[in-house]
Amino acid sequence: MAASRAIGETMIVVMGAGAAAKLSLNPFEAMTTMTVKIVGQLTGDTDFAAPETLVAFALGMTLFVITLALNIFALVIVRKYREQYE
Repeated sequence: MAASRAIGETMIVVMGAGAAAKLSLNPFEAMTTMTVKIVGQLTGDTDFAAPETLVAFALGMTLFVITLALNIFALVIVRKYREQYE
């Protein structure tokens, strides 16, 4: 069930971003996200050792590390302020 939820949340990002491969400072223009690039790299019949597949796995690991770092940072902040108010 967790895998289907992760796939569903990834696909909505892909559809919402428009799968356009560009980056702009204007928030009203279509642009790409890391999940769009992962889906784009893994779409099709490619070899597992192909550079496109390895790039997709590297992007996935990067997303995981960024999410883990942000969660650890949030836990540190919560613990700091919880001690002050208890």
